[in-house]
Amino acid sequence: MTAWWGRKTLSNDKGFTLSELMFVVLIMGILALVAITSYRSLTVRAARAACLTNQRTLYDAINIYRANNEGGVPATTTLDFLRPYAGTWEAISVCPLDKSPLSFEATSCTIICPNHPFP
Repeated sequence: MTAWWGRKTLSNDKGFTLSELMFVVLIMGILALVAITSYRSLTVRAARAACLTNQRTLYDAINIYRANNEGGVPATTTLDFLRPYAGTWEAISVCPLDKSPLSFEATSCTIICPNHPFP
């Protein structure tokens, strides 16, 4: 007896069909879309958190300025009066998202970011 009965016959199935490949490409596209969307939202959230941290640092600098100048702040819209009181000035005086300068409202003593208005 020969051993031909145990062998499988070879067919012409040597690759994927077009529908299988399209299905795989569709799934990869959906996964890429989800990854890109989550990356963008994480980038904006990180910039917002960095901006909030910068504002807290600037509020500390305002409190130091008030302690040194008998409780008053200048009536200005720029934060340049805080330059000697805050370290790494170029990094904390701008919004991390697009590097636009933060503004200052002297009447309410608030720091305003043009991209992230905090309540």
